[in-house]
Amino acid sequence: MRRLSLKSHVLVALQLIGITLSCWPVGWINRGSVGWLVVVLLGTVAGLATLGYNKIGNFSIYPEPKPHVKLVTNGPYRFVRHPMYSSLFIMMVGIAGYNWHWLNAIGVGCVVLAVSGKAVMEERFLREMFSVYDEYAAKTPRFVPWYKKAD
Repeated sequence: MRRLSLKSHVLVALQLIGITLSCWPVGWINRGSVGWLVVVLLGTVAGLATLGYNKIGNFSIYPEPKPHVKLVTNGPYRFVRHPMYSSLFIMMVGIAGYNWHWLNAIGVGCVVLAVSGKAVMEERFLREMFSVYDEYAAKTPRFVPWYKKAD
């Protein structure tokens, strides 16, 4: 059984708090445009498509990979290393944009901090588990397709 660190639990809790705040229906009437709902739909479709490429037993809300995990580099993983996190970003931004309240914006910030921290931790473990991970990471952006960091 894998051991989950305190940092891992804190990041997952921050992510769940962020999702809750991002989605919190502030006020009686949502003031956002329907365009924001299209953003939510795009994020949802991307997330569902990504689930189709995950190997059974691979998925976890914690950054520590499960034992016997398989490295997935096809499908959406060809474009970004963390397509589920990218999908979550898109959905939360869409929901917060639709609600258009400062509380929702704080929630998005919490999600970004938590998921960014989880991705860094997860990649450290994946580098230890898979000798090809460095090569994959060098050619595949973390969250945003076609975005390459300047050297």
